[in-house]
Formats: sequence, C-alpha cells, structure tokens
Amino acid sequence: MNALRAICLPQDPNADVSSQLPFLGSRKLLLTKEGATLAQCQDKLLDRLALDLEMWAQLQWWAIEWKTLTSPSRLPQTDDKTHKIESDVCGINITCIASQFQRDMIACVLWYQRQELGTFGNAMLTLYQSAAIEISHIFSDPCWLSLECELPIMPLQLSYEQASSALNHAESSLQHLHLEAIIYVPVLYAIGMEMARKSDRDRILKFISNIERKGFSVTKQVIVAIKQDWH
Repeated sequence: MNALRAICLPQDPNADVSSQLPFLGSRKLLLTKEGATLAQCQDKLLDRLALDLEMWAQLQWWAIEWKTLTSPSRLPQTDDKTHKIESDVCGINITCIASQFQRDMIACVLWYQRQELGTFGNAMLTLYQSAAIEISHIFSDPCWLSLECELPIMPLQLSYEQASSALNHAESSLQHLHLEAIIYVPVLYAIGMEMARKSDRDRILKFISNIERKGFSVTKQVIVAIKQDWH
C-alpha cells in the first residue's frame, strides 16, 4: 500500500530497492526459464508485483527529485563544472535504471498477453502496461534531453495503443473487483495522459467514477490532476 500511495501522490516511498537493481532487464529470461502459466503461479506473480510497484514508486521519486534539483532556480549560480558532472551522472544512472525497468515491464506485458487472463490477469496486464507508459511519460519531459543519452520513451502511437488496451482490460475486470479496485488508482493518471480525443477522455472519467463508487475518495485527487494536465 505504501508503494501505491507513493505512486499516486507522488511522494518518496522510502523503498529499499537495492536488491532488485542487479536483476533489472532480465525479466524476459526469468519468465521464459520458469515456463509456468498464469494459473500455476499467481502467488509468485503477486509477490513480484509488490516488488515492481516499489521499484516504480522509487524510480518515479528519483526522477522527480532529479528534475527538481536540476531546475534553473536550484542550480548553483557559479559555473560549477563539478556539480554539473555529478548531476549528469546521477541523471544518466536514473535513466539507465528506468530503461532496464521498462524493458522488464514490456516483457511482463508480452507474457500476460499470451496467457488466459480472467479478472486477475486483466488487472495485472493493466498495471504493467501502465508502468511502461508512465516511464515513457516521465522521460518525455524536456529536462532529460540535457543528458544527451537515449531515453526510455515510447512512440506516441504505441503509448496510446497501450493505454487504450490497458483501459480495456481494466474495464473488463473492474465489475468483478471490490476493495481490490484500489490497485487501479496509480494507473489512472498514466492512462489518462494518453487520451487526447473527447470520447477517450469521457471513457477514463467514467472509469474513475466507477472506482469512486466503490468507496475510494482518492480518485478525486486523480481527476483533478488529470483535468489540470489536459488543459
């Protein structure tokens, strides 16, 4: 729940993800090696999701913190080349972690798309598609261009297709969820930001309202954030 809250607000999750870092980028190999179907390993998949949500939250916070610290108003007034180098190294490190993590999220998306989904699979696929989209959204900010390195940004059409697909899966499973519907709150902003047409935006707002009717007032904050960034 701490990771979900940190993704939504956003805030520092204070998550220790150091043990995950050496294995980033290897999810495709891991899923292939295990060779299990979704129905055979739901508990393991949930455990892995918990770790992925922590990584998502921590990566999001690192990116926010780096952007804040490198904003013109926060940079030293003197021509401090050492500070610039340290800042760039930190930014490139965050970018590398994000690229590897996004690769893992895409591997999970492809794996789930080959499974018989059901309510559980639809929910999991929505989360992983949204994580991949959100990473792309974070690094689309012009501040990262100063690093002059490859960024984990998805093509606009692909981002939209993934967001639309994620919403399809979320809509198909929401009616079967009750308290578990809270898992969709952190993905609403990521999906919403890819919706440019009025029909798509009406659809995401309706979905948010359906979650709200299940008793989650936090969705009001999400609606405000989405509508603000739509304009």
